[in-house]
Amino acid sequence: MISLLPAYEETFVLTLSNEEVAHRIRHVTSMQREEERTILFNGWEKEYRIKIGLRHKRPSNYNPIISGKVERTSHGSILFMRYQLMPNLRLMLVFWLLLLVLGSVIISFQYKNVAYLLAGAGLIALVYWIVWSNFQLQRKAARQVLLDVLS
Repeated sequence: MISLLPAYEETFVLTLSNEEVAHRIRHVTSMQREEERTILFNGWEKEYRIKIGLRHKRPSNYNPIISGKVERTSHGSILFMRYQLMPNLRLMLVFWLLLLVLGSVIISFQYKNVAYLLAGAGLIALVYWIVWSNFQLQRKAARQVLLDVLS
């Protein structure tokens, strides 16, 4: 499915059993705000399904939520993952993009000038590009930490 909001899907084929993958993720994941150095993710792992986010010392709005599931294969396991923006950031992005579209259309019709419509489209493209690039930076960091846990 094509999503207009920043998201990314990925599949890992692992030689580890699905029990071992779940154990490794569970070992570095917590739902509490504890300050242990071994806890790398906030979230949960239940019945070979995960929903985690990389832990940061400071809040990061573009930190992706990683949701996925682990499936058993004859020689290991497969980890299906989907990286998405946090729900509050998705809501704010949609709200401001719709507000920019609506505002630029109204102002363009009010003053009968297409330049305002083009300026609104430019602002929309700029906001989307900023969100997308920051999401990709945070996704790569979270992916690397997850790979380190699973290797």
